[in-house]
Amino acid sequence: MSANAVEGPTIDLKPVTWKHPACEIELTLVSADGTPISSYHRQLRCVPRELLDKKTRGFLDDPFND
Repeated sequence: MSANAVEGPTIDLKPVTWKHPACEIELTLVSADGTPISSYHRQLRCVPRELLDKKTRGFLDDPFND
């Protein structure tokens, strides 16, 4: 980690994912002078936490998989 690195803000995605459970996010890391260093682009799919649990997965409806 660079000695001059600073942590950016935390972004709460919950309000967006309630309306749009499937969305895309893009994060860009820039230097102090604004030069792009790297970029991260990902599709985000939000599902209830219970769907991630193998014990209950078969008993809950997944809105993305009929």
